[in-house]
Amino acid sequence: MTDFAKIFVAQSLIQALDPAVTSVTPGHDAVGIGTASSLALVFSKSVDTASVQSAFSTSPATTGTFAWSTTVLPNDTMTFTPASGLAANTLFTVTIAGTAADAGGKAFFAPFQSRFTTGSNAVQTTRPAATTNAATNLAQTAATLNASVNPNGATTTVEFQYGRTSSYGSTTSTQNIGSGSNPVAVSASISGLTRGRTYHFRVSATNSAGTTLGADQTFVTPNTSQVPSAATNAATIVTVNSATFERDGQSRRPNDDGAI
Repeated sequence: MTDFAKIFVAQSLIQALDPAVTSVTPGHDAVGIGTASSLALVFSKSVDTASVQSAFSTSPATTGTFAWSTTVLPNDTMTFTPASGLAANTLFTVTIAGTAADAGGKAFFAPFQSRFTTGSNAVQTTRPAATTNAATNLAQTAATLNASVNPNGATTTVEFQYGRTSSYGSTTSTQNIGSGSNPVAVSASISGLTRGRTYHFRVSATNSAGTTLGADQTFVTPNTSQVPSAATNAATIVTVNSATFERDGQSRRPNDDGAI
């Protein structure tokens, strides 16, 4: 016979797990990384974006922009895009200091570090250029998302992120737009929306040099269906016993009961 035992723990003693980095791109000790690459970190919990950005650094130091998205939870994925590319043939260290915290204010248990080495920039691929355009074909439960993307000479895939907030949460199917050097118009139809609601969306374009996120755009689904219009024109032929009316461009004569 197997004996079992139950252990009871007071709720006040239960503590939430510390936030942590679950994956990093480029991977730890990766080599030959393109000088136009972006850096991405995925966290185990939704984080306080301001504290994480403040705690983030690279060595050698690099300036750039931050973008946040959802992998499992809102604001659990950070992408850092260097402003002017990374130095070639250089060992970089990425650090998240222990001052970073999750969305509830719980600090990281310890600082996080990872490192990678860039390759030569003799042949450098440039990230795509991506512009999010206004949504069209708005209906109560559907819309068409639009963007313009330049692959900049490298095979590029495109998708749209969308949702009720700027954390998005949903993505469209990936589209391959080739490797040209001119802007390509891209669109995707989405459905299953709720009428009378505001939605956020942006385009995401990726090639071998990294990912470019377009600016956030919004649209509002109509709250009511469009009502068809009809117009009745003045009578055109009137006699003692009859009259002819025009409605919607067609001539009609009334029935005996007066209906047209």
